[in-house]
Amino acid sequence: MHLTFESVRARKARDVAEAGWTLVELMVAMGVASIALVLVVPVITSVNVVVNSGASSSNATAVARNGLRQLTADIGSTNANNVCIPSSPTTMGVCPAGGIASGTGSTLRVLTNVNNVCTWVQWSLSGNALSQQTWPSTSVSGTVTATGVPIVGGLANTASQPVFTLTSSVNSVDVQLVVRGSMRDSNSVSSTANTSAGTGSQTVSLQTTVNVLPSSPITPSGAC
Repeated sequence: MHLTFESVRARKARDVAEAGWTLVELMVAMGVASIALVLVVPVITSVNVVVNSGASSSNATAVARNGLRQLTADIGSTNANNVCIPSSPTTMGVCPAGGIASGTGSTLRVLTNVNNVCTWVQWSLSGNALSQQTWPSTSVSGTVTATGVPIVGGLANTASQPVFTLTSSVNSVDVQLVVRGSMRDSNSVSSTANTSAGTGSQTVSLQTTVNVLPSSPITPSGAC
């Protein structure tokens, strides 16, 4: 049988293809694949953690913004006589004569007039949640038995970062909500009028200043 050079080369190529991988080649390939997995899996895990952390932080900030709007509405509907940091959050009572006073704290009591209905509203930080309690405007003595409704969770306010700062000279209430999470860009926090966003490696600070209505001669014993 006469074989040309081309036919011999083609037969050798076919023989090599049919022979498959040698054991050494297979072990080398498996080793390379294992190294690739060791390098890639941590990267995928890290990316997943960052994505989940960003989503969680974004959700917490959105909830805090909504709570800030409710709080702003309550404060903005009262007058300077009827907003204060109560000396005892568990005791009903009107705000001291003159109402608003300079000071700081994480509990705020206001006599609101939303939809022409006078209601005592108390915002208080307990643990890491800011809750809202309400009771009739006519209830001015006794123990606060209303159950607080958590409005904003995941807060990291401390004694050095209280939620409320009252300034009597300008009849205003500064509100600061320190939200747990990691936000790289302050622009990712939607800001509203008089609201600023500051960032940190672990928290986001939402701040706003609310001016209350001028002092009123009406006492908070039932009317507001």
